[in-house]
Amino acid sequence: MFVFWVLVAPEFIREVVLWMKVSLVFAHIIPISWLLMNFFLTESTITIGDWWHSLLLVLVYLYINYVFTIREGDPVYPFMTWNDPLTLLYSVGVWAFGEICSYICGRL
Repeated sequence: MFVFWVLVAPEFIREVVLWMKVSLVFAHIIPISWLLMNFFLTESTITIGDWWHSLLLVLVYLYINYVFTIREGDPVYPFMTWNDPLTLLYSVGVWAFGEICSYICGRL
């Protein structure tokens, strides 16, 4: 989410119509806000052994992202073109960062 709003959104947000801007806000800010509220306001716990759940979701997302990019000829995100290994490296890096954050939150 941070990467989207800091690196990606400023480049194309100027050209997007209002309803799409609202959609982007709902798609990227609302879910993480609800997740954080749920985590901090309830007795939720993060189990370190559940890392494979996020890995499975990332793999499904990468497949959908790849198919969409190839079919439409235009990447979902400008930095995920699937023309070089950087797309996969970026994806693994974001997943690993999420797992580190989960590990830290699991220790709180």
